[in-house]
Amino acid sequence: MFGLAALAALVAWSRGATGRHRLTYWDTAGALTFIGIGAAALIDPEQMLRLIETSSTGNQDTRIFNR
Repeated sequence: MFGLAALAALVAWSRGATGRHRLTYWDTAGALTFIGIGAAALIDPEQMLRLIETSSTGNQDTRIFNR
């Protein structure tokens, strides 16, 4: 989520200023950041550790899917 927010912020920065009453890339970046912070606050730390551990090692544990 934070990666998408950073990408939207980079696009907004490259485009410059736009109209006041329009939805901008800055608004999108802020919303994605807000959603990412909310998701990070709600996720169980142990689940996040397993998710990051699995994605960083490339280990595809099929026991999770075979319940």
